[in-house]
Amino acid sequence: MPNDAEDASVFTLEYPDAEVVIGIVCAVGADYSKISEFLVRTLPAFGYRTNPLKVSSFISETAKSLNLPLRLG
Repeated sequence: MPNDAEDASVFTLEYPDAEVVIGIVCAVGADYSKISEFLVRTLPAFGYRTNPLKVSSFISETAKSLNLPLRLG
């Protein structure tokens, strides 16, 4: 009977265009860099390309395009 290590070595991706979306939600000021860096290093081994985005970096631009009076301090 194969063990887990052997099973992982024969893994094949049945859907080559498959996407995985992972969101990390944390409190303001929390250090999530270790998990983010781990995912960026690990996912390519499974055939995925990473594209880290920080949603908060889009808030000002989105508010402006929607004509919302938003002041971030």
